[in-house]
Amino acid sequence: DGLTRGRLVLAGYSMGGWLAWLTALAMPGRVAGLLGIAPGIDFVDWIDDKLTPDDPATLRGAGRITRTSPDYPGEPWVTTLALIEDAERHRILGGPVHLDCPVRPVHGMADADAPWEVCLRTAEALTSGDVEVVLLKGVGHLLRDAGEVERIAALLEELLDRVG
Repeated sequence: DGLTRGRLVLAGYSMGGWLAWLTALAMPGRVAGLLGIAPGIDFVDWIDDKLTPDDPATLRGAGRITRTSPDYPGEPWVTTLALIEDAERHRILGGPVHLDCPVRPVHGMADADAPWEVCLRTAEALTSGDVEVVLLKGVGHLLRDAGEVERIAALLEELLDRVG
């Protein structure tokens, strides 16, 4: 609130998509549109599917697990117990999601990191009547090919045009 004025269009990718949703719910009067790019909404519901048998004990003991990913070479992927515990307190799904702005989630259907079906569950829970889910067949989590970026940019431009 201290950095911006007026109506906002929020956009976020992956975990940032989940944070954009949480921000929109915290300040619904300011949000004029929401774009979620492979959003990791309520990731604690499916994080267990990504853990190895040793990971829960490592999380409890060390407080974190670190992985590498072929998608992000040279960058460790760190998941902390504190993040998981905080996410538990900030679930979005499980009832109506009270947002009444245009919402555009876009997700690749070949996403191995975040299930695209969460976008459909979120769309069903939204109170907004202006929701369009964009599913890209054969596309993974990164959404960075030229055509994918153009599609995302068009969705963002549409939302920004509504703000004026």
